[in-house]
Parts: sequence; structure tokens; C-alpha cells
Amino acid sequence: MNILKFLLKPIGFGLLTMCALMLACSRTSSSSEGFSVTRTDSGVTVNYNGAFVTNYIVDDSNKSYMWPLIGPTGKRMTRAYPMETIDGEQHDHPHHRSIWFGHQNVGGYDTWHEPRSGDEKKFTPEEKKTFLKGLG
Repeated sequence: MNILKFLLKPIGFGLLTMCALMLACSRTSSSSEGFSVTRTDSGVTVNYNGAFVTNYIVDDSNKSYMWPLIGPTGKRMTRAYPMETIDGEQHDHPHHRSIWFGHQNVGGYDTWHEPRSGDEKKFTPEEKKTFLKGLG
């Protein structure tokens, strides 16, 4: 398979992103200070000086994403929807998953939208089939 085509697919892009994150953190991951990355069933967890920063999730959608993102004061910097439903939070844009890289129609793949994005559109059955086929 052409390496560029593989990297444009969600799994390839996710793998590349995760490797870049781990490489960036590798200089300090063995010490007690700085960033550390721990593998989980759904991706990796990133900590800084022992405090949780984010999860990098690779198996929950057609794209990988980081959620939640905890800021330097310990507060969440990103909303919970659609990963969690919290009263008072807007429940729109189900394809907006915290922090992610989304690309629409790159190499024939769409990692911007998700299957739930099609629920918000008024597709005919054939249009929905075409929409879902194009998702990464």
C-alpha cells in the first residue's frame, strides 16, 4: 500500500500522531518530572509532572482525538459532548470531539464528519450510503 494513502486513512494518521506525541515526550517519559505517556486500551494517557493532562483516544470514532484536555489550573479546557452528556452544555456538532485533526475529502476519506453527522442532514438513503462510505 502506498504510504501516503495509508497515512491519510484515520488509523494511519492516528498512528502517526501518536508516534509524534510519544517521540516529543520520550526525552522526559522516564523521569519523574515532565511529560509521561502511558498506553491504555483505547490509546494513551498523557501526564505532566504526574498530573493528568489528556487521553489520546484512537478507537472510539473514525478519527483519533484528545479528551479531556486539562489546563494548567486543573480545569477542563474542552467540552464533554459528545463523549459525555452534561446538563447545560450544548449538544450540537457531534463530530466535534475535543481536539482532533479533521480532513474532508482528502484521498477519498473524510475524518471531519462522523456517522452521527449524517443524522443531522436530510439524506436520501442513497446519499446516506455514499456519505457513510466516504468516512475514514
